[in-house]
Amino acid sequence: MIIMNNLQKSIIRILQQKKECSRKELSSLLSVTPAAITLATGPLLDGGFIEQLHEVSREKAGRKEVMLSVNADSFFAIGIDVNDDGISLVKLNGRLEVTQLIELSTIKELIVALDRFDLSLCIGISISLKSFYSVEHINNDVQTLLNHLKTINENVTLINNIAALAYAYKMRNPQDESFVVIKYGPGVGSACFIKNHLLQSPSNPTYELGKVFLNDRLVTIEEAIGYKSISDSKPEALALLRTDENVRARVLKVLGFTIHNVNTLLQLDKVLVSGDIFKDDRIFNELLEKIPMTDEEKAKVTRMSDYAELNKAKSALTAQYLFFNGDK
Repeated sequence: MIIMNNLQKSIIRILQQKKECSRKELSSLLSVTPAAITLATGPLLDGGFIEQLHEVSREKAGRKEVMLSVNADSFFAIGIDVNDDGISLVKLNGRLEVTQLIELSTIKELIVALDRFDLSLCIGISISLKSFYSVEHINNDVQTLLNHLKTINENVTLINNIAALAYAYKMRNPQDESFVVIKYGPGVGSACFIKNHLLQSPSNPTYELGKVFLNDRLVTIEEAIGYKSISDSKPEALALLRTDENVRARVLKVLGFTIHNVNTLLQLDKVLVSGDIFKDDRIFNELLEKIPMTDEEKAKVTRMSDYAELNKAKSALTAQYLFFNGDK
């Protein structure tokens, strides 16, 4: 089991973000004394978690500083995505690089694959599911997997897949404090980070906007504009969204008001939109037109440009985020 104090975890996170950094820079960034940095980095160096690189010359003549970096192979996290199409397992090293991706068909195959890993250097395992409200609602296979994992690693997290996407974005973009990730299609999934913490509640773990009632008839946003409100066929729903202006206008109007309302309530720094239809610049611009916000406020609304990369590694990035930030 890997144990680090909070300062050591903060040092690792900065090195992950900046790739390399001197002790003096770490001292300044973390607002602690150089002596505290020296004391914290000693065990990290001895344990092989970080390594010393080249020396660089600073302003004062003759003064050089040693640059530090994360040792890529010193620890790793495992992410597991369970979805309708199958199961994927991702191994993410200390430098946040995907070093292994395994596609599997069943939980039994996954357990066999996991047993081949040396988990002594694993800082956490995160399992993302398409949707869940509590452990009682997951199926027996996933419960079997959870029980197995908790016998081999104490840092095991079960999480909604959109929340995992939000954690992944936060891991890659630590400067963004308050934002919402909205994924449209086939449902309306979302997760909100407010002041560096994921909003959660027992009945709606990620405050998903799709579960919010749209009117007094208790119709949710997802029921009103999800793919099933358009067609029982996913390909047909997607095709109609792209070709039928009336269908698209109805969906984008609700999404636009939803974005306006959540931004007004939570005063967000950024609204990140993802989904197949928003790969089309024309449709994304139509969405912007439907949002009743000023041009300055609309500037907050953007597409998740690195969605494919984040989505692939989201669960493993979540495991790393939770280990280094303790935001369970």
